[in-house]
Amino acid sequence: MKNVLAILSLLAVLLLISGCGADRSEPGISMAHEVEAALASGMPVLLDFGGDGCPTCVQMKPTVYRTITDYQDTLRVVMVDTNVDRQLSAEYRVRAIPTYVFIDPSGREIDRHIGFMEASAFDRKVQEFIQRAHR
Repeated sequence: MKNVLAILSLLAVLLLISGCGADRSEPGISMAHEVEAALASGMPVLLDFGGDGCPTCVQMKPTVYRTITDYQDTLRVVMVDTNVDRQLSAEYRVRAIPTYVFIDPSGREIDRHIGFMEASAFDRKVQEFIQRAHR
């Protein structure tokens, strides 16, 4: 058990050093009003917590942008930069990035994914989320 805790602690430190953990930089402009507007839309919402200093986040951006375009009539997507919006990141308990939070039209979180996903797997997850959110 001690070995598992030691390994997990080491991994957490490595993630923070590599830029893939929630950042501790100075706060800037909050995306809270965009999140509130998305939640008030009556549509499913995908919150994408990430940052330009995270290679995985940068790698996922084209997939997220494609999602925004492909599902613009059925899904609201808000991209939150954890380097800028620490308060919102803390509110949604973001501990590593990228983190994708899936929220149904009533405002309830129904799913969450942390880390990289292949574009096809991400698209399937979004489709399943949209179907589940409308049940």
